Order: sequence, then C-alpha cells, then structure tokens
Amino acid sequence: MDKTKIKWIALAIVVVLAFTGIGIAIGLAIKINNPQMSFSAPGLLDYEIFNDEGHITLSLAAAGDQDSYTKTITATVLPSDAPNKSVRWSVVWDASTDAPSEDGVVSHYITVTPSSNDSKVATIQCLKPFEGYNVLVQCRTDVGGYMATCVVKYVGTPNSLSINTNGYTTKTLQGWNVSGIELYCGTTTSLDLNLDNYMHAVGSGYGTYNISMECHGGITYHSVSHNNYTGADTESDGTVQLASSAGDIPESHTNYYAFLAKTGGHLNILTAKIVDGKLQLTAGDSFSAYSSHGADRSGYSDWTFTGYIDGKKPYIAVTVTEVNSGVSQSINITTQATVSSLSLSATSIEF
Repeated sequence: MDKTKIKWIALAIVVVLAFTGIGIAIGLAIKINNPQMSFSAPGLLDYEIFNDEGHITLSLAAAGDQDSYTKTITATVLPSDAPNKSVRWSVVWDASTDAPSEDGVVSHYITVTPSSNDSKVATIQCLKPFEGYNVLVQCRTDVGGYMATCVVKYVGTPNSLSINTNGYTTKTLQGWNVSGIELYCGTTTSLDLNLDNYMHAVGSGYGTYNISMECHGGITYHSVSHNNYTGADTESDGTVQLASSAGDIPESHTNYYAFLAKTGGHLNILTAKIVDGKLQLTAGDSFSAYSSHGADRSGYSDWTFTGYIDGKKPYIAVTVTEVNSGVSQSINITTQATVSSLSLSATSIEF
C-alpha cells in the first residue's frame, strides 16, 4: 500500500474515559501496524502521536457512572467521508499480565457493549475487581482491519473512610450541638480506619493517612497577682482558647496535640497520631488541672481553672484523610477527668 493511500485511510481514536476515583484506572494503547505504544491517563489530557502510518490524535475527558462502575469510550475513524466506518468491539486479557487463576473468564470482570450495531460508542463496565491484571478493550474497523486498544486496570480507589468507635458511646457534647466521644484523661486508644468502595475491594495502593485537628471552645480562669514593690494584690478573670499544633501531620511524623497555653508552656489535652494504620488518641491532662504560675523580681501571678467559656466544654475535631484518594472522615472528641491520685488526711492514728 503506498503512502498516499495510507494517509487517506489514516485512523484516529478519541477515547472518552472517566477518572472519578471509583476503582478503574484506564491507560491507552494504540497500534497501527507497529508495536503498541502505551500512555497513562491520570486526568484530563491530550496527546498527539505521529508515525509513518498517519497522524493520530488522542483525547481524554470525564464521563462515567461510579455507582455501576461504567465508563464510556468513543472511537473516531478518519477520514470523515469514508463510506464505511463500521467498527467491532471485543475484550480480552492482556497477555503480559495473564489472567486471574481462580476465574479466567474475562467477561466476568469487564464487558464492552456498543450502544448499537456497528456503533463507535461503547460502554465499558467493571463487574468484579481484578487488581494486578490488565484487560484489553479492542476496537477494529470493518474496512482495513485497523485496531485501537484501551488498557483497563482495576486500582480499587476507595470512596469512603470510616473511623471505628466500637466500645465508645457517642453522645451530644456538653454545650454543643454536635456528637462525639469522651476519653478519660491518662488513657490511650487506637481506632481502626476502614477504607471501602462500591466493590468492597480497595486496592493495595491506598492506606496512607494524614491527620489534622480543629479545636473548639476554651476555659475561664481566675488570676491573683502580687506586686513585690507595693505589696498590693490584684485579682482578675480571663479566658484561654483551646489550640492545636498547626497544619496537617503526615503519618511519618509523630504527635499532633491540642493544648491550653499557659505561662512557661502548655497543658496537653489530646495527642493524635497514626500508628500501624490506626488513629491513636491519648487523652492528656484534664481541663480542671489548668494552673499557671509566673514570677520575677517585681512579683508573681497565679492562674487557676474556673470553668468553660459560655459553659461549653471544649472539644477537638480530628480529621483523618487518606492521602492518595483524598477521602476523609472526622471525629469529635472531648476529654473527661478521672481518678489520678488518692490520699488520706492522716497516715497514722493513735487512740
């Protein structure tokens, strides 16, 4: 076949695929009488390929239904005035990755259905997960037998993240119109993080987390100050807002904490971190343990806890985000003082 004729029957394919984070990642491969050329498709991209056989243009755009795991693929045959542009669709396993040994029937995993006979628009549907294997959706022209191939992969993107609070009673937090759990000061708990998707088969590439905190409310305090020069004592009342260490903390880092600032340091209320894929929470000191003492040669000041701002017990919203998918979940936490010591008014008595 001479090059003039080759140019006249040059083939192009436009592939419309959705990347909605639902579990199917699509790569593209085109073959026109030459070795296959592959492209990854992380988002909305455009490619142009040139070879001896003609000029081929590839375009990717969003389309699909995450609930039914379907994607739409469209083939465009050039030239536009060709009298017969009919195509046939098929689906096979990629020989480079073989097929799952437990069930080698490709149509049990992926199907391709044209919208009508000879249609250049087809629907790809994922029926079950097949991570680690590739499926090829093939489109072939009736005239000339030209073929274009779409590589379909299952990556198992999660679309939900839950924090397991079994064993803890969820309650409306004091003074707030939000629900959460209460942790006793001085205790540490680990909460399971569960990723899921519509097929209940999350891929191995997910499970890396970041955490962040948002603090709500604060405490009131009473202060007594003494002036060494005049001998005068003054009293006042004030507030301290609950605060947190700034920014998102990846799991490679350690503690992320909520605290009450005071002279010379802070009172640690809650510490959060990711340990072995779980959210680990440590309830520190109780709010009522807040006290502060500052002194210099001019005098001293003592601050002591008196209550909560507007009567609302402070709480912390801890958010966990799966890094690669972006799915996240938050949990509201407050702390409760518990027994920390015991003493008697006398250590010995005689009669």
